Amino acid sequence: MKYGVSEKGYYETKLSPYSPVKYDSSWEREYMALLDFEEDGVKKWFKNGSVPLTGKQSLKIPYEFEGEMHNFIPDFIVIMEDGTRQLREVKAFSKKNGKKEFADQKAEEKIKEIKKVCAQKGYVFKLVRKFR
Repeated sequence: MKYGVSEKGYYETKLSPYSPVKYDSSWEREYMALLDFEEDGVKKWFKNGSVPLTGKQSLKIPYEFEGEMHNFIPDFIVIMEDGTRQLREVKAFSKKNGKKEFADQKAEEKIKEIKKVCAQKGYVFKLVRKFR
């Protein structure tokens, strides 16, 4: 089993109005617990696509990359106590020759574009790094 990829299930949450929340990896499950219990300033959070009974992605942010339109679908939507709306994405990193790199080679370029679009729409983008 690959760590962070294969595990799926439901998490009973403290701060999300939709509980239990489905997770698609052990990384997501761990991050849900972090949001509930360890991160200061979190008022509430949603797993994108966790609207009951639909399972659909609830938020898509269109962005342009290499001349083509794409949709960024964040893993989590987090509302902070100060009202700040954050979009958070859990991404895999690997260490090669002592250097931390994205598992997806184009991820860094895509994230630069996504950050710009998120700022224009009033969101703060946060990348959650998980190492393989």
